[in-house]
Amino acid sequence: MAGGRRSRGRELDRRGRGAGDRGRGAGRSRTRARRRAHRAQHRVSRAARQRLVERVDLGVERLAAATALAGGVVLLAIVALTVTTIAGRNLPGLGPVRGDFELIEMGTAFAVFASLGWCQLRRGHVTVDLLWRRTSSRTKARIDVVVDLAMTLAAALLTWRLVLGMLDRQRFNDTTFILQLPLWWGYAACVAASSVFVLCCAWSIHRSWRTAKGG
Repeated sequence: MAGGRRSRGRELDRRGRGAGDRGRGAGRSRTRARRRAHRAQHRVSRAARQRLVERVDLGVERLAAATALAGGVVLLAIVALTVTTIAGRNLPGLGPVRGDFELIEMGTAFAVFASLGWCQLRRGHVTVDLLWRRTSSRTKARIDVVVDLAMTLAAALLTWRLVLGMLDRQRFNDTTFILQLPLWWGYAACVAASSVFVLCCAWSIHRSWRTAKGG
């Protein structure tokens, strides 16, 4: 009798330990499953962020390119206007284009501002390359973060002053001398192009920061 009870007790102990082991195994399996699900969700969210960054990057690139192309078109128009004026002065029966220098001044200012954003994204500004070639890519990116931040502040300050100048010209109704064109029109075009420049500078900070982090 006593031996039978001990045998049954050992059997119950084995069953209890087996059930406990199965419970712990199931718990570990659930933990591993949760970890795998968390890692998968993290990969999905990271991929979604990457796609968003790529879309924004493409949008900024296209905006800067379109603005630069608009500046190029205006620059070509200025060249055509200059050639027409010079030819008119030297050909009989023609004459220069009236108010040509006023149009050239406005157009040149816009063309310059329109190219700044694209130049910023393409790292086309003049730089001093002392010791630059011996510097690692990550160190260059860290320096670029500081430079891009300074450029963004300078671009924002310039845009702010352009806005104030535009508002002053609009308030006092200033016009050009010959064609009587409102001066604030030229300021408004430059403000639009300079705003794109600010956006490109700010986005270049993000680019440099990702490169500095190795992303």
